[in-house]
Amino acid sequence: MSDVQLPSEILKLSVHDRMELVTKIWESIAETGATRPLSDAHAHILDQRLCQARSA
Repeated sequence: MSDVQLPSEILKLSVHDRMELVTKIWESIAETGATRPLSDAHAHILDQRLCQARSA
């Protein structure tokens, strides 16, 4: 994670308002369809679970 400094205006907001801001930011990321690459370790775990589900 980067060392991004929050603008002082954000820190002056109430906890409730900051939570609303986080929600809006998260929703804006979801709307763009942005994804993160899957690590090899996570891909392996998903492959294992898929195999287990298919054999059940």
